[in-house]
Amino acid sequence: MALLADMEARLIEGVEVHRGCGNVFADLGLADAEKLKIKTGLVIEIRNLGLEVHAFTGTEAWLGSACT
Repeated sequence: MALLADMEARLIEGVEVHRGCGNVFADLGLADAEKLKIKTGLVIEIRNLGLEVHAFTGTEAWLGSACT
């Protein structure tokens, strides 16, 4: 697991940029990185399903205000 400090850096418009491994949780060195990535994907899919089925706006889906 590569930590941010171990990754090759380059400058883009004066900002140091590191190429990640595709899992931000692993890039941060978190122990349960793969599990966290899966959970995050599930949350995104559930949120998108709510947007499609109920035609909520992004804000309504996020805040739950359309469920009243």
